[in-house]
Amino acid sequence: MGWETPAKIMSSAFIGLGKPEPEFLQRHELEQILFERLAYYYEAIRASDQNVMTKWTSEFTLTSTDNTKNLTTFTSDDILFPLWAERKLTTNTNTIWEFVPTVNLDSLAEERFNGSPAVSFYGETPATIMAAFSYYGGEVGTPLYTFRIRYQPKSAFSSNVDADHLVPDNLSPLIVADVKLHAVSILVNNASKYMKDRPELQSRIDGWTAIATQAQADKLEWQVHFERYVRRSRGAARGRNRDDILLGGSGGFMGRRYW
Repeated sequence: MGWETPAKIMSSAFIGLGKPEPEFLQRHELEQILFERLAYYYEAIRASDQNVMTKWTSEFTLTSTDNTKNLTTFTSDDILFPLWAERKLTTNTNTIWEFVPTVNLDSLAEERFNGSPAVSFYGETPATIMAAFSYYGGEVGTPLYTFRIRYQPKSAFSSNVDADHLVPDNLSPLIVADVKLHAVSILVNNASKYMKDRPELQSRIDGWTAIATQAQADKLEWQVHFERYVRRSRGAARGRNRDDILLGGSGGFMGRRYW
């Protein structure tokens, strides 16, 4: 999978609209449409198995006296919420990352008693995100595992079209078509204001209407591929949403509250 920048997507839409004059479509109007559509499609991807906006933390180990890791100070990003944890298993020939099941915080003690690997995510404060494991680092009979956490950054994308942010190229044609479709309504509305004094604008309006018709057809065609992409599983049944990971409840393990 390759990548496109928002600026390139906006440029493609602008050219596809016939490079309309600012009196009919302002740059900021096109930017607003672009990021509204990006937000819509990104949310669909974020909630799917194809979440390309998530990131990995650096690898880490637990100390022999602790079973927790403060994720807030562990990465330079602002973490919106953690998604899942993995631990490294090394064989003679391969390094394998094994999924660590996520459990409710008050179930962690039971998982520890049963000798089962597990992790729970919780917040000590609204600004602190912690990961607690069912074992301690270097515990007797337990290997010194190396972990990593997959997480959702607080800012999935910048609202600046010139920002260093990338969009999956399999999403690009759909967004271009959708942006053109939404922009035509602004073009037609603005051009209609001048029709009394400039009747020749009717041909421009007819042209934009034709562009909208084609954009609608293109959108429907690419929407099929996008929905198939979103529904396709990566093959791992992992929680993706806040409600899946940070389970609610009262009380909590060791007096801590769940998120």
